[in-house]
Amino acid sequence: MVTPSTAGQPVVGQPRAVYQPIVDLRTGEVLGHEALSRFEGEGPREAFARAAREGSTALLEAAAVRSALAGWTGSGLLTLNAGLATLLTTELQEALPRDLTGIVIEVTESDLVDYTAEVMLAIDDLRHRGAMIAIDDFGVGFSNVQRIVTIRPDLVKLDMSLIRGIDTDPMLQAVVAGAMLFAQRTGSRVVAEGIETTAERDCLSALGVTLGQGFLLGAPGPLDEPAEVDEAVPTA
Repeated sequence: MVTPSTAGQPVVGQPRAVYQPIVDLRTGEVLGHEALSRFEGEGPREAFARAAREGSTALLEAAAVRSALAGWTGSGLLTLNAGLATLLTTELQEALPRDLTGIVIEVTESDLVDYTAEVMLAIDDLRHRGAMIAIDDFGVGFSNVQRIVTIRPDLVKLDMSLIRGIDTDPMLQAVVAGAMLFAQRTGSRVVAEGIETTAERDCLSALGVTLGQGFLLGAPGPLDEPAEVDEAVPTA
């Protein structure tokens, strides 16, 4: 069931899409991109927090989706971020094309607190239209394995807090190994976010992780410019 959001006012400041590559760690092949939003005069975290305060989250997320789709000229997968509650709104449904082949809808693990039967129906509808579903920021927030299993994510994206320094931290290695086992048992693929060094990449590969994002593999940017790759770039 799709419902209108409670937003009453248009958002101030429109998002501009940039794209970060999702890379096969074994071959270096770019399999797709995640669309991220940039704003004039403020960071994305601040922009979405302001939208939440103003009751215009659905409007802003829908605007971000439109921007991402308008600028998408690449091949492979395109991942788009959306809150679970936003999946039920007319704003998002109107922003998405009917055919969602090649599109991945990312929802954060902490968003699972908003999981309802209506959300499950919305996810089923997205899948019937060709979309895949990803759980973002896996390992952070409200970890609810039962709900994750019910959603049956196609992709599980490991939060960068699990990746930073994993090559020297046996505890993080154990957590990622557990996530790999979970993914194998549920038929999901794992994407490691925030890879910044070759040591992190090599450790993840040894643990069986085959897909990754991060400044080492390519910084967010326009699709018509080559991705900037750096050996180690501090997070900002």
